[in-house]
Amino acid sequence: MKPLLVIPRSGFVAYDTEKLGLFQFEVPVPATGAIRFVNTHTPSNGLSFIVGDNANQLLIFALKSPAGNSTGVPKLLKAAIVNLGHPLGTTRVNPVFRDGKLYLATSVCTAPAGNGSCTKYVAHLYRVPVALSLRRRNGCSLGPRI
Repeated sequence: MKPLLVIPRSGFVAYDTEKLGLFQFEVPVPATGAIRFVNTHTPSNGLSFIVGDNANQLLIFALKSPAGNSTGVPKLLKAAIVNLGHPLGTTRVNPVFRDGKLYLATSVCTAPAGNGSCTKYVAHLYRVPVALSLRRRNGCSLGPRI
Protein backbone atom coordinates (compact mmCIF):
# COMPACT_ATOMS: atom_id res chain seq x y z
CA MET A 1 0.00 0.00 0.00
CA LYS A 2 1.32 3.45 -0.92
CA PRO A 3 0.66 6.57 1.18
CA LEU A 4 -1.67 9.13 -0.33
CA LEU A 5 0.69 12.00 0.43
CA VAL A 6 4.17 12.28 1.94
CA ILE A 7 5.17 15.59 3.52
CA PRO A 8 8.77 15.85 4.70
CA ARG A 9 9.44 17.67 7.96
CA SER A 10 10.89 20.53 5.89
CA GLY A 11 7.42 20.95 4.33
CA PHE A 12 5.94 22.21 7.61
CA VAL A 13 6.74 25.90 7.18
CA ALA A 14 4.41 28.80 7.92
CA TYR A 15 5.00 32.32 6.62
CA ASP A 16 4.82 35.44 8.76
CA THR A 17 4.38 38.88 7.20
CA GLU A 18 7.05 41.47 8.03
CA LYS A 19 7.06 45.16 7.12
CA LEU A 20 10.14 47.16 6.30
CA GLY A 21 9.26 50.73 5.46
CA LEU A 22 6.87 50.65 2.50
CA PHE A 23 7.71 47.04 1.70
CA GLN A 24 5.99 43.94 2.99
CA PHE A 25 7.47 40.47 2.66
CA GLU A 26 7.00 36.95 4.00
CA VAL A 27 9.44 35.36 6.43
CA PRO A 28 9.51 31.55 6.70
CA VAL A 29 8.74 30.08 10.13
CA PRO A 30 9.58 26.34 10.10
CA ALA A 31 8.15 23.95 12.68
CA THR A 32 11.12 23.25 14.95
CA GLY A 33 9.30 21.35 17.71
CA ALA A 34 7.23 18.21 17.53
CA ILE A 35 4.63 17.82 14.79
CA ARG A 36 1.30 16.82 16.35
CA PHE A 37 -1.60 15.30 14.44
CA VAL A 38 -5.01 16.51 15.58
CA ASN A 39 -7.84 14.10 16.43
CA THR A 40 -11.09 15.25 14.75
CA HIS A 41 -14.31 14.77 16.73
CA THR A 42 -16.83 16.74 14.66
CA PRO A 43 -17.20 17.54 10.94
CA SER A 44 -14.28 19.69 9.79
CA ASN A 45 -15.32 20.68 6.26
CA GLY A 46 -12.82 18.26 4.71
CA LEU A 47 -9.89 19.57 6.77
CA SER A 48 -7.36 17.48 8.70
CA PHE A 49 -5.30 19.53 11.15
CA ILE A 50 -1.66 19.27 12.16
CA VAL A 51 0.08 21.55 14.68
CA GLY A 52 3.71 22.35 15.34
CA ASP A 53 5.64 25.09 17.06
CA ASN A 54 8.59 27.40 16.67
CA ALA A 55 9.82 29.21 19.80
CA ASN A 56 6.75 31.14 21.09
CA GLN A 57 4.57 30.47 18.06
CA LEU A 58 1.92 27.82 17.53
CA LEU A 59 1.81 26.78 13.86
CA ILE A 60 -1.49 25.39 12.57
CA PHE A 61 -1.42 23.41 9.34
CA ALA A 62 -4.32 21.79 7.52
CA LEU A 63 -4.78 19.28 4.74
CA LYS A 64 -7.83 19.86 2.52
CA SER A 65 -9.44 17.10 0.51
CA PRO A 66 -10.29 17.90 -3.12
CA ALA A 67 -13.84 19.20 -3.59
CA GLY A 68 -16.24 16.31 -4.13
CA ASN A 69 -13.49 13.69 -3.66
CA SER A 70 -12.80 12.91 -0.01
CA THR A 71 -10.47 10.06 -1.03
CA GLY A 72 -8.33 12.21 -3.37
CA VAL A 73 -4.85 13.51 -2.62
CA PRO A 74 -5.19 16.34 -0.07
CA LYS A 75 -3.48 19.72 -0.42
CA LEU A 76 -1.40 21.28 2.36
CA LEU A 77 -2.85 24.76 2.94
CA LYS A 78 -0.98 27.91 3.91
CA ALA A 79 -0.49 27.69 7.70
CA ALA A 80 -1.67 30.04 10.43
CA ILE A 81 0.64 31.39 13.14
CA VAL A 82 -0.52 32.19 16.68
CA ASN A 83 1.96 34.03 18.92
CA LEU A 84 1.61 32.52 22.41
CA GLY A 85 4.13 34.80 24.13
CA HIS A 86 5.88 31.74 25.59
CA PRO A 87 6.99 28.28 24.42
CA LEU A 88 4.19 25.79 23.75
CA GLY A 89 5.44 23.16 26.19
CA THR A 90 5.17 19.39 26.08
CA THR A 91 2.08 17.55 24.87
CA ARG A 92 1.40 14.04 26.10
CA VAL A 93 -1.83 13.63 24.12
CA ASN A 94 -2.79 14.72 20.62
CA PRO A 95 -4.68 18.00 20.21
CA VAL A 96 -8.40 17.74 19.40
CA PHE A 97 -10.62 19.51 16.84
CA ARG A 98 -14.23 19.93 17.94
CA ASP A 99 -16.91 22.41 16.83
CA GLY A 100 -14.56 24.73 14.92
CA LYS A 101 -11.87 24.90 17.59
CA LEU A 102 -8.52 23.26 18.28
CA TYR A 103 -7.95 22.20 21.88
CA LEU A 104 -4.41 21.62 23.16
CA ALA A 105 -3.18 20.65 26.62
CA THR A 106 0.51 21.10 27.38
CA SER A 107 2.77 21.06 30.41
CA VAL A 108 5.84 23.10 31.30
CA CYS A 109 8.40 22.21 33.96
CA THR A 110 8.70 25.06 36.50
CA ALA A 111 10.99 23.27 39.00
CA PRO A 112 13.71 21.19 37.32
CA ALA A 113 15.37 18.71 39.68
CA GLY A 114 18.73 19.05 37.95
CA ASN A 115 19.05 15.40 36.88
CA GLY A 116 16.73 15.68 33.89
CA SER A 117 13.59 15.22 35.98
CA CYS A 118 11.10 17.78 37.23
CA THR A 119 9.37 18.30 40.58
CA LYS A 120 6.67 20.78 39.50
CA TYR A 121 4.71 21.29 36.27
CA VAL A 122 2.25 23.95 35.12
CA ALA A 123 -0.51 23.01 32.70
CA HIS A 124 -1.45 25.24 29.77
CA LEU A 125 -4.79 24.75 28.04
CA TYR A 126 -5.43 26.37 24.66
CA ARG A 127 -8.61 26.76 22.62
CA VAL A 128 -8.01 28.21 19.15
CA PRO A 129 -10.93 28.85 16.76
CA VAL A 130 -9.90 27.89 13.20
CA ALA A 131 -11.49 28.16 9.76
CA LEU A 132 -10.53 28.62 6.15
CA SER A 133 -9.46 32.22 5.61
CA LEU A 134 -11.52 34.42 3.31
CA ARG A 135 -8.29 35.97 2.03
CA ARG A 136 -7.17 33.82 -0.90
CA ARG A 137 -3.61 34.10 -2.05
CA ASN A 138 -1.99 31.21 -3.85
CA GLY A 139 -5.06 29.07 -3.17
CA CYS A 140 -6.79 28.51 0.15
CA SER A 141 -5.19 29.38 3.44
CA LEU A 142 -5.97 28.59 7.03
CA GLY A 143 -6.60 31.30 9.57
CA PRO A 144 -7.33 31.38 13.27
CA ARG A 145 -10.48 33.25 14.21
CA ILE A 146 -9.07 35.07 17.21
